[in-house]
Amino acid sequence: MEYIRNRFVDDDPRISVKDLAGYILKHKIILIIAALIGAAAFGVMFGKKVDHMEDDKIKQALSQITIIQAKEDIKGITLSADQIAEYESIKSSLSEAAAESAEYSAYLDNSEYMKIVPTDVKAYTKLVTLRSSDPNAGAVSGEIGNAYAAHFTQETGYLSDVAAKYNTKESYIKELLSVTFDGQVYSATDTAGAAYTTFAVKIYAFSGSAEMSKDIAEAAYGELEAYKKEIDSRYAKHRIEAVDDAEAVINDTGLESDQQGRRNTNIGMMNSVNDLQAKLDNFTMEVVKADAEYNMRNPDTSFNKKSAIKGGILGAVAGFLIPAMLLIIIYIMGDRFASETSFCNRYRMDVIASGKDQIEKGVAAARFAIVCPDAKSAVIVGQTSEDNRKALKKSLEGAGVSCEIFDTLKDNTAAIEALAKADAVIFAEEIGVSRHTVFRDSLDTAASGSEKYAGAVLF
Repeated sequence: MEYIRNRFVDDDPRISVKDLAGYILKHKIILIIAALIGAAAFGVMFGKKVDHMEDDKIKQALSQITIIQAKEDIKGITLSADQIAEYESIKSSLSEAAAESAEYSAYLDNSEYMKIVPTDVKAYTKLVTLRSSDPNAGAVSGEIGNAYAAHFTQETGYLSDVAAKYNTKESYIKELLSVTFDGQVYSATDTAGAAYTTFAVKIYAFSGSAEMSKDIAEAAYGELEAYKKEIDSRYAKHRIEAVDDAEAVINDTGLESDQQGRRNTNIGMMNSVNDLQAKLDNFTMEVVKADAEYNMRNPDTSFNKKSAIKGGILGAVAGFLIPAMLLIIIYIMGDRFASETSFCNRYRMDVIASGKDQIEKGVAAARFAIVCPDAKSAVIVGQTSEDNRKALKKSLEGAGVSCEIFDTLKDNTAAIEALAKADAVIFAEEIGVSRHTVFRDSLDTAASGSEKYAGAVLF
């Protein structure tokens, strides 16, 4: 026989996930309606979302726009014809300036000219004396000399081997070479009384290496010899009379000044690039901020289907979850009986019958007779309706068990006196109606007396 003292309340009641799910699904109509309402409300709210911002918030939002963000945002802005023209003009100028600056920086970093130490310039000179007996030589000697000088300025390729030897560009080598004609023409008569003309072309090479300077000068001299044939046919035949070579190490203050001037030029070019970049950035920021401010002051009021769908999904989920969470809280924290399973888990008490139909079929009386065969009297106490308690009493009395009915045992003198005389107490409780606090008060009162069988009938 099971007694009240041995089957008391479980202070850590277990929660049945199955019962909890069943309890929530019992309210599925409410959950569906809440989900539909949430979907409709959020769908409309997101689809027609309009944010009217105050001036302070607009200023704050504009101040947070970065140039990186602006460069991306401007791609999606439709510019006016004037804005496009200005934007493209600045970009074009910036692109050209940046390319020129990069090229000039590369020149300063790699050119042989900029590597020369002004106080230690290695120079190599070849003074080429030319002589002609052509009757026309006197008249055209100046042109011949100038033609030589011009040729070395305009022609390319004759220094390629030197450039390859020193692993640099031919243009970097070419600026270390100077071929000049001083304009001096001399006329004389030889021992045979024949007249001739002489003039000189100066080949001058300089660098930070004596070997490089000589190589440059020799390459130029080779080109002069090759070019002489063309001069012969164009002006007057002549020949190389003499070649005087000279080497020197000089301190060239003018070179030092020129190198610094080129570095300053590079600084100016980089500053120009920075100024153009700043101009482009300012233009970009002004356009993007103006567009952003306009959009914030004039929000789009058209219905956005895509946003509405997203909002509807979010609203449906929220509409379902919020009442579901409330139901879970009510189930866990609620004072009313939730289910037969939760009752058994919580109180660990025999349930001898479930529902009025089992009482009417005699199931309650039969089970009571099995678990408590010697009982002749019982007290029926509980929060179910009086009709349910009377039906239970009728069923038990039909099996020979006399019964008395009470609403509660706590502070009920008559009920307590009847309980003292009875062989058992049967709690008649109703799911969704009976409260745990009232039930526990009656259970505590019953447990404080003599040991008696306690069972439950749930409706």
